[in-house]
Amino acid sequence: MLTTARRLAGENVGYVEEVEACYGVRPAPVPDEELAAAHRRLSRRCPEPARGRPVDRLARDPRRDPRPLTDAIASLAEELRERTDRLFGLPEGEHVDFELVENKPWSGFNTYLGISIHGWR
Repeated sequence: MLTTARRLAGENVGYVEEVEACYGVRPAPVPDEELAAAHRRLSRRCPEPARGRPVDRLARDPRRDPRPLTDAIASLAEELRERTDRLFGLPEGEHVDFELVENKPWSGFNTYLGISIHGWR
């Protein structure tokens, strides 16, 4: 919250500092050869023809089925919810809704809808 407050107050907070302050990890560059190897592994999993970015090739794969991704997200969310509840507790009825979308200029987005306590928002 402190980092967000600093940004809202107009302070220039660098990307690396913000990520470390908010998430407890310090982002670091990944060697080019490691990225290239990851791209090769991903490319082998993508449908032919082997032209274009792997993400675009996957998107136009007629065999693509969103259910495994949806199931994986739901499973991960449930595991994280259980861990968080065990460590810190969660309000009754707490939940997160996930929606897979296409043709958006972002790869992830969130909207905070607030918290409802005793029937008021």
